[in-house]
Amino acid sequence: ERVTFATGGQVTQLSGDQFGGAVALIGSSLYQIGVNGGMFAIASDVGAPGFSIHPNGALYFSRVSETEVTRLASIDIGLGQGRSIDLPGVQTLGMPTVMPDGSVALPYIDDGFRLLIARPNGVDSLYYVIDPQYPVTSFRQPYKAIPDGTGGYFVAYDENSVYTYNAMLARVDSSGTPPQTVAIIGGGQH
Repeated sequence: ERVTFATGGQVTQLSGDQFGGAVALIGSSLYQIGVNGGMFAIASDVGAPGFSIHPNGALYFSRVSETEVTRLASIDIGLGQGRSIDLPGVQTLGMPTVMPDGSVALPYIDDGFRLLIARPNGVDSLYYVIDPQYPVTSFRQPYKAIPDGTGGYFVAYDENSVYTYNAMLARVDSSGTPPQTVAIIGGGQH
């Protein structure tokens, strides 16, 4: 059976949920889509670039609001609520990623370029992605983090200068040591 519906905007992310439906990010709002095609709003003020669904049913996203502190937010989409964490002073957010151990990784920029690892047991870790001796520029946009297979993390981000635009990859080791080198994945000139 095919179900179609008008979204009222551009779908920037679409992910399947645990019930055979989906969750869509349309503009700055999240919608849950049922298997029968019904669609209803579940969150607004969602920060770019997207969201992540935990296998336990918690949906993680960044919430940006002019009246609230920026936060890693969680809502229950059917099986359970996750944790929400306030992030005061955050300027730029990446996409939350659910890790195999159930923790949630969120790269962001405040007075430094950091990676938050929010663990289910409440014992969180905060790492620098770029060594704090290097200034944070407004030209960096964090994207997402993934496990590196050795207890550390790869963090992808975009870096834009006057003449070039590069997709970058940094590695934070399991001790939290900032990377000494960053790989340039690809890029071009303006």
